Amino acid sequence: MVGAAEAGVPVLVAYPWRYWPPLLYVKQLLDEGRIGRVLSARTVYGCHFEHHMPHHAERPDSYLRSLGRGGGCLLEMSHAIDYLRWLCGTITEVSGVVEMRELNMAADDCADMLVQFMSGAMGAVSLSLFLPAVTGWLDILGERGRITWDREHGVLLNTFGAEHLSHRASPPELNEMYLAEARHFLAVVEGKETPRCDAWDGYQTMRVISAARKASEEKRWVDV
Repeated sequence: MVGAAEAGVPVLVAYPWRYWPPLLYVKQLLDEGRIGRVLSARTVYGCHFEHHMPHHAERPDSYLRSLGRGGGCLLEMSHAIDYLRWLCGTITEVSGVVEMRELNMAADDCADMLVQFMSGAMGAVSLSLFLPAVTGWLDILGERGRITWDREHGVLLNTFGAEHLSHRASPPELNEMYLAEARHFLAVVEGKETPRCDAWDGYQTMRVISAARKASEEKRWVDV
């Protein structure tokens, strides 16, 4: 990371949800202060390993089965940690459980964490490889309202005294976020844009992951 910076080489980390229009809308609402100061954020993210990822489940040599090869739920589903950091700010402490509960894998298949943000807000992160449906869900509570997102139905903003104040239209095709990410990548290569998610972002997400593993092993809160 330092070497790339010294050489003036941009690094773009591939966390595609930063390009998903509904989550960009959530970011806009937060930046506009529509729900005031964020008090808490919760997210559930994952799918079922065997039913939704058969290309991995049917291969005993799949990297996803091996922690040593970068597999496991916590790494594979770290997208949720990234978008929480992007939307709600720096995570400073982590507590929780990272385990293998249901699947025949040599790596974790679920992670349930509590996180503390630098802002003082609290968060909860549930990642899983044995959810019955492909799931991406986020709930952010603020002083003046609440923002809810799920990947199937888009974004709902409720402010106190005004239910359903803003309801985003149905989400576009999922492939749109990958195309947007690819366009951004080419713009970064051409020097027209700077990375939306750079090496520092990726490093900070990995610090949260490392802290979560340590917190689970030692059964305590761990600084990031």
